[in-house]
Amino acid sequence: MVKNNKKAFTLAEILVAMAVIGFLTLMTMTNVVKQLPDIEKARVKRAYSTIEKIVGALINDDNIYPSVTGFRETAAVTTEFGETFGYPLRETKFRDAFKYSLEVIEHDITCELPNGTSNECFMTDDGTVYGIPNTDFLTLNTMGTQNHVPITIYANWDKEEKRSIDNAFYIGVRFDGNIRILHPDVCGTNNEKMHCKTETFLLSDTIKKDYPKKDKKDTK
Repeated sequence: MVKNNKKAFTLAEILVAMAVIGFLTLMTMTNVVKQLPDIEKARVKRAYSTIEKIVGALINDDNIYPSVTGFRETAAVTTEFGETFGYPLRETKFRDAFKYSLEVIEHDITCELPNGTSNECFMTDDGTVYGIPNTDFLTLNTMGTQNHVPITIYANWDKEEKRSIDNAFYIGVRFDGNIRILHPDVCGTNNEKMHCKTETFLLSDTIKKDYPKKDKKDTK
């Protein structure tokens, strides 16, 4: 008969192994937590840059917005590719045109917006969730925005349960193409709400708070 001389682990050895595994897990989790602000910052900067580019392109597009009234020009328009913006609702023109500049992969996203100002949120191909209100840029009734319409963006957009006001930040767009960071409430020194952290994320590099656009010429 062959004897089995395999030696079992002692309790002390098991406890040591568990301690080592626990330590390694703690270090891994600590590193992940440290990286979260950098991930959020990168997402915020990317979304802000996207909005800046699209708004700048739209305000200077004489086919979509041909007059000095800028985004207040809500007459429906059809592009050379057959896309119509602002029909049947004139108040959807800006959102229609904005969405057309993105790769939208999902419509009618469930998300929370300030004062219930939007009929729809949508997700782009990079996972960003945007909420843009129906607006004619004349009737503004949200957040004390100084005539800026709020676009809502979610920093944790890959997690549906995180699509709440505390995890959102807001970029305001004015009828003349000016954009700025918006705050629905006062930010304290230790406020962890995303809209409060956003300004720090953006101003820590080269992005500034206001972006006045060049004057738009009226076309006859």
